[in-house]
Amino acid sequence: MSLYAQFHDIDSVIRVFNTLEEPHTIAWNLNMKSHLDLGLFESALLLYKTMRHLGVAHDSFTFPIVNQAVSSLQSDVIYGEMVHCVSKKMGFGFDVYFCNTMIEVYVKCGCVVYARKLFDEMSQRDLVSWTSMISGYVCEGSVGSAFELFREMMVKSEPNSVTLIIMLQACCAGESLIHGMQLHGYAIKSGLESDGSLQNSVLKMYTRMGDIEKLVNRFSEMQGIAGLSIETLTLLISAFAKSRDLFQGFVQNGYVKDAINLFHTMQAANVEPGAEILRSILDAYTQLGALQLGKAIHGYFIRNIFCRTMEETTYLEASILNMYIRCGNISSARVSFHNILVKDLVAWTTMIEGFGTHGLGSEALELFGLMLKERVKPKDLHWRKENNPNSAE
Repeated sequence: MSLYAQFHDIDSVIRVFNTLEEPHTIAWNLNMKSHLDLGLFESALLLYKTMRHLGVAHDSFTFPIVNQAVSSLQSDVIYGEMVHCVSKKMGFGFDVYFCNTMIEVYVKCGCVVYARKLFDEMSQRDLVSWTSMISGYVCEGSVGSAFELFREMMVKSEPNSVTLIIMLQACCAGESLIHGMQLHGYAIKSGLESDGSLQNSVLKMYTRMGDIEKLVNRFSEMQGIAGLSIETLTLLISAFAKSRDLFQGFVQNGYVKDAINLFHTMQAANVEPGAEILRSILDAYTQLGALQLGKAIHGYFIRNIFCRTMEETTYLEASILNMYIRCGNISSARVSFHNILVKDLVAWTTMIEGFGTHGLGSEALELFGLMLKERVKPKDLHWRKENNPNSAE
């Protein structure tokens, strides 16, 4: 059964299970877990109901498996309470592994108070216990309680990278840059900073706090840490290429060039850029007025258009159109617009405003009329602009 379960062959698991005259506890647990792994949560609970009806003995893994099913279904908290009650009667109520899964159930059901009550009743707690409870507070939005419990944890146990990731989320929610920097410092001192997920969380924290200098420093430091992950590259490019405050000072600080360098790093590593990355780098080229570099992205887009979904294609076509207009190449913008198969309101508006910006008022009005014929409904702002294309923003 274990072998079939590893290959997610549920039919074979059931077939072997049914050949057993009196399946033992391990067999029942494995059968339920196999259903869970395939997302068959209700079937797993029905199996447990049968197991209980037959009076099969439980072990320390049975209730955590049941809790996983209850948690995944995000059922009413009453089901979690029932499992908790039965486990106590069978003597598993204070098992650390079980209690940790029970805390997760209460948190996912939105009953953080119940989770904390169980946490306080536990005679023994491990790192998972502390982290799960802190995560519950962060999910609930009780950032103050999360920090308070984290400080208490630091006295009794050392956090791991998962704990720090959750606390960095709390820093973002509470907009506490100082606490985020302290956690970053702890990660460095404890040697946890090499964890890729933690690196990304630190970057996200600095990005959301708007600390561009720290963000640049982090990028510089991470170059020496066994390369950058795809997620990290994506995050950095998006941060550099999208920040309005960043663009205001890009000439003095060169941050947009950092974004471009990151993109080139991805290309050198043969990493396939997603639609979001391409749009971000197009924004960077647009801000720099780098028409030729923007054209190169347009060419890449055309060569790989069949690898994109319709949503991604529409998303990128609008950015390419905007790039040509902002870089002053209205003729290429016109061609790009006519090549768009599905023109949404953004595409129409961008092209109409482009004509107006370049002093082509008559063409803007003509295109506006065509948009109305296509039954694309304009907004009030668009109507005012097209009736007076030379009007101020």
